[in-house]
Amino acid sequence: MTVYITDHEGQLIQRFSKQEGLQNNNVLSIFLDKQSNLWLGLDNGIDFIAYNSAIKRITPNGQDGSGYTSLIYDKHLYAGTSGGLFNVALQQTEDLSFSKGDFQLVSNTTGQSWAMSEINGQLLLGHHEGPFIVNGNSASAIATNEGGFWNFTPMSAVYPTARVIAGNYKGLSFLDADGNGFKLAERIPDFQESSRFVVLDRFDNIWVSHPYHGVYKISEVTPGKFTTKLYTAANGLPATLNNHVYKLKNELVVATEKGVYIYNSSNDRFEPSPFYGRLLGNQSLRYLKEDAGEISGLFTKIAGHPGYDRQGYNSDTHAGADEQTGQRI
Repeated sequence: MTVYITDHEGQLIQRFSKQEGLQNNNVLSIFLDKQSNLWLGLDNGIDFIAYNSAIKRITPNGQDGSGYTSLIYDKHLYAGTSGGLFNVALQQTEDLSFSKGDFQLVSNTTGQSWAMSEINGQLLLGHHEGPFIVNGNSASAIATNEGGFWNFTPMSAVYPTARVIAGNYKGLSFLDADGNGFKLAERIPDFQESSRFVVLDRFDNIWVSHPYHGVYKISEVTPGKFTTKLYTAANGLPATLNNHVYKLKNELVVATEKGVYIYNSSNDRFEPSPFYGRLLGNQSLRYLKEDAGEISGLFTKIAGHPGYDRQGYNSDTHAGADEQTGQRI
């Protein structure tokens, strides 16, 4: 039998079965520990459910793959995975983790679905097959035969934005707003680095980090003409490898092997951030995220957390892909 969680009125809140990750459905005993977590005695083993944890595991359609991105859009939860993009309607509940429903594969999205962004009221999907616009349970290609796309960054903080910069396997491309959608415009010439991590600073400089090559600054000097500069350990970064650009509090920051670094435009070099240094010290960082409030969510590179080695991601939890081709490794 499976495990059912109900409220005081007997209404079903949650269930746990093999579909949700148990070894099997033969649950013979249940124990609730002091931390309000569940231990299940099965006919051939023991399962542990971290029921009191703020982190919930979601496995769309029970697929055995990797999760890359998620976003709530138009009262639906979209989950991008190695097998495609899935969506499920959300119920009006105080705790969304108790919302019940069945995930459906969004048509035309089979394969790695890397990232999503809501821009101009449209849901954009970066996919191994290219850029898509998602509408309900279907996706339409913005462009074909262009290779995989990683991400989308609006060129304006004021919506609707007229242009979007899109990081892809072959560099950077622009998307232009076109009615209720977008169309592919020109590429940034002479820049062919896989652009998985992209930040637009307050001066409209485009920053791209590649974990094996360094940090790039792309500046438009005249309309349609760009210059590119590579920053490495010779330009103040603690190392050339394992740098990842992000944007916190409208400021470019770099997660490095020795803490958070910021860019000093007066001497055109990177230097340790005193502010984040007081919070985090010089520990190795892989991911930075700004919350909706005043606090930034920071995840360090520790055992069990995704990080890079020289061959690619060393964890199948996050990206599990070669940075150049987007292929699973």
